[in-house]
Amino acid sequence: MELIESPLESLYFSARYKHTRSWRRRFGSRLVGNVESSQLKRNSTFLMGSQTVNAGLAFVFWVLAAHLFTTTEVGQGAAIVSFSALVANFSNLGLPSTLLRFLPLSPSRGGLYSACILFLVVTGTVGGGISLLFIAHVSPNLSSVRTSWLVGSIVILLVVGNTLNPLLDVAIMAFRRGDLIVIEAALANTAKIVAIVALSALGLKAIILAFLVMWYVGIAFDLAVTITKLMRGEQFRPRPKLILEQRRYASANYLGGMMGVLPATLLPLIVLGRLNATQAAYFYMPLQIATFLNVICGAVSQSLLSESSQTDDLLTQKTLLGNAVTHLYRVLIPAALILGTGGWVILRVYGSSYARNGYPVLVCLCAASLFVAINWMGDTWLNIQKKSVAYFTMNSFNAIVVVASCYAASSHGLLAIGAGWLVGQAISATVYLVIFGKDGVFGILIASTRFARSNRDRVARVERRGRTPTG
Repeated sequence: MELIESPLESLYFSARYKHTRSWRRRFGSRLVGNVESSQLKRNSTFLMGSQTVNAGLAFVFWVLAAHLFTTTEVGQGAAIVSFSALVANFSNLGLPSTLLRFLPLSPSRGGLYSACILFLVVTGTVGGGISLLFIAHVSPNLSSVRTSWLVGSIVILLVVGNTLNPLLDVAIMAFRRGDLIVIEAALANTAKIVAIVALSALGLKAIILAFLVMWYVGIAFDLAVTITKLMRGEQFRPRPKLILEQRRYASANYLGGMMGVLPATLLPLIVLGRLNATQAAYFYMPLQIATFLNVICGAVSQSLLSESSQTDDLLTQKTLLGNAVTHLYRVLIPAALILGTGGWVILRVYGSSYARNGYPVLVCLCAASLFVAINWMGDTWLNIQKKSVAYFTMNSFNAIVVVASCYAASSHGLLAIGAGWLVGQAISATVYLVIFGKDGVFGILIASTRFARSNRDRVARVERRGRTPTG
């Protein structure tokens, strides 16, 4: 039997080996080849790299915080950071996803970019100011924020920074430059660590000031590389009309995204209100560690949306989805197993009490990540298909189910809250599997998996024979 059975396969293998170098064979040719095989995998890999940097340096940051401050200060700081993230999500108007979806083909990229920035500076400032009026009602333990003009001002700036940073990151992603986001993550998080050490004498204020430094270092970097490199020569006069033209898409993303982040941002506040600040600290640490698994999902999701925005062909989009799901679970399953089994050691770095109280929660969050991945892909698929009502409905359903499950279980302790998270995510994932079945996605997933396995088997046979295939 001939090794190469068709001209197409001959072309594929000839092109693959034409540019292969000896160092690539010796030091991981398959890994490098897989990363370079598609733009989707390349960008998602860079985004995973940036989030790995975020998660790794955030781990260092919270270890320092756990040793520099009391558990009460850590719990209150975590709650304030979560609160600012929640308000920022209310303030972003759905513009990050809109910019990612429409910037590449916009007739005035500079005008759309600057208009989005202008809108979010205004909404972030207004949203941050209004939120101070209600913070005591959201969490009575944070009522002191209203009485301190300094902390209140920092919270407003935190909201603005937290609103702008995702927008500027997706602008870079729209140009398929995930490598720049890795650099930005390293610079911003390093600045945050330096800030918390330098300002440690300020107690609680040091924690939130460090986050403030991180957001604005990231913003400065993103603006610099976008204006001077990626969009050099563009006119940056704001054109709000370009945003208004996509108001339906933006509105759906705003409402859906707002509901989508409610569970993760509300849970620390629920723990703080239903239990106490110490329990909030014990809960927040495993939540931060498990965030690494969620950002793997987010990286693949964002890359899938970016690539699917380049075409309107449904079959191509389904194929991209199949490749994304396959790539996602190949990375996520080993990561969840490693994190779930080795989480005790990681939490032990914070202190024995963090490991003792937080590890069972971390195991629940790691198990839930397998369902969270389905929900991420489902959200992205609805976004690609511009099914605005379905996108908002599913995010609302997920938020209600997860928050209700965790709230109902909160009186039974941290482990019960973790179990509530797992159950809520599993219910949402089940609904998305039904949606995938109706849209005929399963066939594409199976086909893409078989194709990838077939190509790997053929490459392995060629390498074992030690020769370059020809037609």
